[in-house]
Amino acid sequence: MSSTTYVINPIQIRTTLNLTDARDLVMGEIDRKPVPLWMLSPKDEIEINGRHGKFARAHCKDVLTVFTECNRGRLLSTSWACREERDKMMECMLHYMQPDFREQIANDYIEEKKQLSLKSSQEKSEPQNL
Repeated sequence: MSSTTYVINPIQIRTTLNLTDARDLVMGEIDRKPVPLWMLSPKDEIEINGRHGKFARAHCKDVLTVFTECNRGRLLSTSWACREERDKMMECMLHYMQPDFREQIANDYIEEKKQLSLKSSQEKSEPQNL
């Protein structure tokens, strides 16, 4: 079974469409609609993951401090000397890294995006006084 490959030639398209339509077709931009705010880009996902980590560290600050102090000045002995502190830290971090907390943080982020979008659209619609 053979497969057929079709190549779009922008010059041939220009004969049937105007130049901007041809460029848009080649670039894949015809019928492009605005992306809904609830759809998150990879950049948004990175931001949400960062906020989620900060959220967990903020809520586990006391446990993290105790674990850090236990590790201070140790190299190999950390494995057995700070086991109890590590377990408490992991328990706390795992609790706050649950999907429910991430979902709430993502919803807050989407709400911020909505507010920024509304603010920018209001600024664009207001006439500028010179």
